[in-house]
Amino acid sequence: MTKWILALSMLLMFTTACNNDSAAKVHTVGDVEKAFRQVGLVITKDASVTERPLGEITPQGYSLGSNAAVNVYLYKDSKTREEGFKAYEDSPKIMSSHAPIVYFTDNVLVLYNYAEVPNTAVAKTDETRFGKQLENAIKDL
Repeated sequence: MTKWILALSMLLMFTTACNNDSAAKVHTVGDVEKAFRQVGLVITKDASVTERPLGEITPQGYSLGSNAAVNVYLYKDSKTREEGFKAYEDSPKIMSSHAPIVYFTDNVLVLYNYAEVPNTAVAKTDETRFGKQLENAIKDL
């Protein structure tokens, strides 16, 4: 009986260890670019659309055409990505007609600046030209 309890305890510890945040993926800019291309997005690196740093991370800016752009922030892990998102939420917003759509997973934070004029402060993903593709690309990472 003691062996069963010990084996079950070890299995539980192993399962818990495998599910912690340190096991989360750490994506590279290449991973993100590949995910964008796999959903049919045509991206062009474009420094002119690059946003300000968030949590000491300067993003890579990409033009999507049609006056749309994305900024990709790559953090060392999901915890620092959460801190970067908090910095975004706390930062003063530039006067704009609408706010970007925010996507994130693991260590990746993406701000999508769309060209469409939404009915609300932030457009829904399916109200924009590239929103659904970006959502799928982030899910595929």
